[in-house]
Amino acid sequence: MLYQAGLVAEISRSRARIEFQPGAVCQGCASGHGCGLGPLIALFRRPGYELWVDLGGGRQNPIEIGDPVRIGLSAAQLIKISSVAYLLPIIGMLTGAWLLTILLPQFGDVSAATGAGLGIVAGWGGACGAEDSRPGHADQLSIETEFIVYSRRGCHLCEVLLAELEPMIRGRARIRVRDVDDDPEWRSTYGERIPVVCVNDQEICEYQLDRQAVWNKIARAAT
Repeated sequence: MLYQAGLVAEISRSRARIEFQPGAVCQGCASGHGCGLGPLIALFRRPGYELWVDLGGGRQNPIEIGDPVRIGLSAAQLIKISSVAYLLPIIGMLTGAWLLTILLPQFGDVSAATGAGLGIVAGWGGACGAEDSRPGHADQLSIETEFIVYSRRGCHLCEVLLAELEPMIRGRARIRVRDVDDDPEWRSTYGERIPVVCVNDQEICEYQLDRQAVWNKIARAAT
């Protein structure tokens, strides 16, 4: 399964436009070696890449614009996508070489090479356009929940809150600790109220952990 983080940029009926963000992948895939899907992953990770995804039905808590999400694609979906990403350039190469050889036979191999190059470019452009415009179906689509704890070194309340929060969200969401003294804006906003817990830029509690608020956020991400 290939996972990629993104943001919901637009929702239209039962579809959502997901803008992908650069994310971590295994070293082999990131370098284009290993499983052979490096070029496909690079397609997903290129700046500004987006995909329309069929949301389907049955979600109790609809995804909203601005939600961070995680897309999961199975091997079958990857094969389907790669068949477009790889086959169209190959077809374009063969067609371009054949066509230019017929139209400009006097140039021989030069016509074939030029036609092949133009065909690859056209085929790759068609593959990218097809993937950008055609709605896909994600095998997994979940809200990527991130809990941010604004803290400070030596803060006992912060240590207590983190000790309670970490086992609650382990395996369900990410956690990031920010020291308010590292940024003047954080210090101005949260410095007198630490610890403060935010989820996707929304405050859910301060001073003490609100367990119900935490469970509500985890439940929304899981439905």
